[in-house]
Amino acid sequence: MIECPWCEAKVESGYKHCPECQNEIVEFEFNSENSIDSIPIRGWLLFYNATCIISVFLICYSYYLIIRAGISNVEWTKQLVFLSSYNVMHLICLIATLILICRKKKYAPKVIVGLEILNLIPFGVNFFMSYESAIQSSLMTGVSVKVIWIGLWVCYFLMSKRVKQTFVH
Repeated sequence: MIECPWCEAKVESGYKHCPECQNEIVEFEFNSENSIDSIPIRGWLLFYNATCIISVFLICYSYYLIIRAGISNVEWTKQLVFLSSYNVMHLICLIATLILICRKKKYAPKVIVGLEILNLIPFGVNFFMSYESAIQSSLMTGVSVKVIWIGLWVCYFLMSKRVKQTFVH
């Protein structure tokens, strides 16, 4: 007997589709010799991981540059304080996301979706804080790109069969 990764129904080996939910039984059948840890993180999930790791390094590098310039020499406007706070929150979310992906827990995709949506809030606040600013159009482009980026990843984590195969326990 195996467990359907979509509805968790017990299915006899050899079935190509789950009799309960009619979804295709995935290629990974778990037994004592084959565990969830043997499923590699591949494809778009690997790409997502790589972008998270790059983002962590870029955020850390930006703080390094601020420290190197001398925190007292940096003009701390409301917007810069807000962006610094957002970057700390974003850094925590990225690290949590990477840990969730590595642990392959069943709830990980939904938590990652929540973290991605949470990251949209500061972009909206930043947009309204600089509403009359000269950089409004470039900020709007950045917000649009971020919304599209997050929208694509939210769809991927909610609908991808690969994600469902990877996060089954």
